[in-house]
Amino acid sequence: MASECHPIWKLFALRRFGPGDSIESLFRKFPPSRRQEFGRYGVYSFNDSPSGISYTGFGVITRDGKLLSAGAASCTWRFTFFSTPDAELHRQYAAFLEERHLRLTHQELERYGLQLQRFRIENQRWPTNEGEFAIFVTGEKPTKADLDPKLAARSFRHRYHLDQAERDSVLTADDFSPENLASYNPFGITITAEGDERRCVEFTREPGLASIVQYPKP
Repeated sequence: MASECHPIWKLFALRRFGPGDSIESLFRKFPPSRRQEFGRYGVYSFNDSPSGISYTGFGVITRDGKLLSAGAASCTWRFTFFSTPDAELHRQYAAFLEERHLRLTHQELERYGLQLQRFRIENQRWPTNEGEFAIFVTGEKPTKADLDPKLAARSFRHRYHLDQAERDSVLTADDFSPENLASYNPFGITITAEGDERRCVEFTREPGLASIVQYPKP
C-alpha cells in the first residue's frame, strides 16, 4: 500500500481519522480527485497519478459530512480501514447511479443526433454503411491510418491518446470511397434493416448503445 496508494492512506493507517470524524480538515489537506454527492451522502476517491489513471484506489464514504467508511483496493487486493453499515446509503447510491446513467445516455444520444444531422447537411444524404455511421458517431473523418490495416495499431493509440506522435493527415473527400469506409469501423457498428425505411444501428464495442434511426421523408 505504501508504494501504490495515494498518500492519504497514512492518515487512516495511523488512526488519525475514524468513523464519525468530520471530513473538513481531511479534504483541506487532500482534496478528492472525484466526488459523487447525493442527498446526505458522498462517495470520494483519491488519485495522485499524473495521468489520472491508477490501478490502485483509495476512497471514503460520508454521511452528513462525517466518515462512514474508508478503504483501498487494487486489481488483486482490498483493504477496509473501517465500514459503518447503512442500508439507506445503498438504496440512494443505486438511484444516483441510475439517474446519472440516464442523463449521460440522453446527452450521448443528443450528441449523436447533432452529428447525424451534420453528416446529412454536409453530404446531402444519410449514412448508408457502417463506415459512414462511424463518422457521425465519432464526429471525425477517418485518417489514412484508420483506413490502412498496417497502421491500425498506431491509429488505436492516437484515438485513445496513448502516445504523442503527430496525427496522420486527414484524407480528402475523393478518398472516401464506399469500399474504404466500409472497412473503417472502430466502434464495431452493425446496421440491420427494420422496414419502413428504418435502420437499426448497434454499437458492439463502445459505447454500449443501440438506437433506431428513422430516415425522414424527402
